[in-house]
Parts: sequence; structure tokens; C-alpha cells
Amino acid sequence: MFLRFLASVLALTIAASTSQAGLILSVTSTPVSLTSNGQVAVYAQTDSGTLNLAAFSLGLQITAPGNPSPQVAFVTPLTDAQYSDPNYVFAGNSINEAFGFESGVVFGTNYANDTYIGGDGFAIAPATIGTTPQLLLLIDVAITNPSIRQNEPFAISILQDGSTQFLNGDFVDATISAVNNASIAVVIPEPATVFVVGSALGVSLWRRRRCGAISPAFGK
Repeated sequence: MFLRFLASVLALTIAASTSQAGLILSVTSTPVSLTSNGQVAVYAQTDSGTLNLAAFSLGLQITAPGNPSPQVAFVTPLTDAQYSDPNYVFAGNSINEAFGFESGVVFGTNYANDTYIGGDGFAIAPATIGTTPQLLLLIDVAITNPSIRQNEPFAISILQDGSTQFLNGDFVDATISAVNNASIAVVIPEPATVFVVGSALGVSLWRRRRCGAISPAFGK
């Protein structure tokens, strides 16, 4: 009886010691305009404690509810700026960077370049993730249709399917406890603003030309 009790206590102790923290995945983005790209960042942190991370794969998709035309898309070729960021989860420890690989691929699901799938793994030893957000990916987005309108509802979402997976230090699936997606802000000058700026430039140019035309007369 005592041996059975001891075995039960040991089993509970082992189970408690091997339980793992859940992962919280978050997406952020900077605005995109006709003249400059936006940037999407994905972060991971634990809901408590720490987790050893051996490798991860990540799927992202841009969607525009009610507007199927391609207007915002991922930029290729990938810059993979996360490799040089000190907050990257595998900073100085990336198997992709060690072999000169891109982090993933971009392709079309609903329209051209609206989907990204990629990932990375450790080159030396598993990374440790805690409750402070650590970077997983930096990827640029651009406007592909100049007729885009201000504040169109473009969403950037983590694909919660087989393309998104995290392996802990024992190469066992880690638990994703929460996903925080984001939207992409589209910044387009209002027509009135464009008219005012254009008019001001026109007046300035007219004055310069007029001054240039009459200035010799003052020298006589």
C-alpha cells in the first residue's frame, strides 16, 4: 500500500515538474502608404514561467473582409530583419542564418502574396522564452493597388492550423494559449490635402519663375 502511495506521489511530482508554460503569440504592425512599406512583427511570450524552444513554424495571412481585390501584400524577397535584431528568439543561434536560408516563403491563397509560411530553429542550443515578448518575425507589407482607400480593414492573422507549430526543448508540441492578431493601418492623403499641397507648390513655382523673369530689370 505504501509503495503504491509513494508511486502516486512520484508520478504527481514528475507531472508537475514537466508541465510547460503556454505561449502567447502577438502580431503588431506599422502603417503602410503609397510611398512606404509597412512592417509586421510577430512576438512570443509565456503566460507564466519559462519554456525552452527548439524550433517553430509560423503561418500568416492578410485578409480584407468584403474586398477580395489584392491591395496589401507581403513584400518579396524577404528581408528577414529579425536575424539581426537582438530580441530575436534565436539571435546568434539561428539555423536559418547559419546556412543562409530565408525564413520562409510567400505565396497567394486568396490573392498574390497574401500568405507567409516559415520558421526557424536553434543552431547551438534551445532558446528560452519567458513572460517578456521575444521576436519571431519581421516582414514588410506594401500596397499593390493604388486605388486603395484610407482605413480599409486589412487584417493580419496567425494561421492556427498545421502551419503554426512550436516545439519545446524535448521536441514536443508546445501549447499555444492565446493569439493576438492585428490590423494594418493604411495611410492615404485625403483629396483635399493633395489639392492644397499641389496648389501651394504651384503658386510657389509661379512666384519663382516670375521673380526670375523680372530680376534682371532691377539690375539696369
